[in-house]
Amino acid sequence: MSLETKSRAIVLHTTRQGDSSLVIHVLDEIAGRQSLFLRGVGKGRRTSAAAAFHPLAVLEVVTEATPRSSLLYLREFEPVLSLPGLRTDIRRSAVAQFVCEVLWRTLRTGDGDPELFTWLVECVAALETLPGEAAGGPGEPGVAGVANFALWWLVGYCARMGFRPEDNWTADEAAVFNIVSARFGPAFEGQEEALFSREESLLLHRLLTLPFDEAMALPLSAARRGAFSRRMLAYLSHHLGQSLEIRSLDVLHAVFAD
Repeated sequence: MSLETKSRAIVLHTTRQGDSSLVIHVLDEIAGRQSLFLRGVGKGRRTSAAAAFHPLAVLEVVTEATPRSSLLYLREFEPVLSLPGLRTDIRRSAVAQFVCEVLWRTLRTGDGDPELFTWLVECVAALETLPGEAAGGPGEPGVAGVANFALWWLVGYCARMGFRPEDNWTADEAAVFNIVSARFGPAFEGQEEALFSREESLLLHRLLTLPFDEAMALPLSAARRGAFSRRMLAYLSHHLGQSLEIRSLDVLHAVFAD
C-alpha cells in the first residue's frame, strides 16, 4: 500500500543516484528534513528536471511512501517561486548554498515547523529581489545588498530556532555580546572565547534593530562579514550543543571579497 502526500518543500541539495535518478534533500513544510527519490532524470519530459532542484528552490511536491523503500518517491513537482537570480547569479547562488548548508546541518528529520518554513520562503523571495550591489564612493568598503544578506539571515535564523540575542546593547556598560548569556554586557578578561568584539557586537545590535533595507545597505568589508559570520555560527553552535563546520562559508566570502 502506498500513500501520497502533497506539500511544499525547499531544496537543500541533491545527490546523483545511478545514471538517471536523483536523491533530492529538502526541508518539507510539515515533515521537516526529508530525502526524495526521483526516477527518470534525463528522459523525456524530465530532461531538464535537474535544473529545478537548485539550492533554495521552493517547490510544491507530491510524494509517495512505499514499504519497498525508506525514501519517499517524488511523483510530481512544480516551482512555487520563479528564481532566475538564484540559478544564474554567482553571488546569490553562494548565499543560497550557505543557507542550505546551515539548514542541513542544524535541522533533523521530523523537525517540521510551518512558521519557520514560511519565514524561509519569505527570505528566499527577498534574496531573489535584492539588488546585487549598491553604488558607493571611492574607498567605501564592501558591497551592499546580497553581500550582507547571509549576516542578516543568520541573526534571524537564530531567533527562529529559539536563540534570539537579547538586544540590551548600550555604548558603555553593555557594548559586548556574550555568547553564553545571549545578551550584551561588559568585557571581562578570560572570557574572550565567549565574547564578540565591540565591532561585532555593534553590528549585531544593528542587524537586530535596523529595517531590512538599511541592514542590507550597511557598508562592510569582506573581513568584517567573515568575522561576524563565524561568531554567529559559534553562537548557534553553543546553543544547539553541536559543532558546526560550514564548508560553504569560505566560498561565500571569496565570492564577496573586496
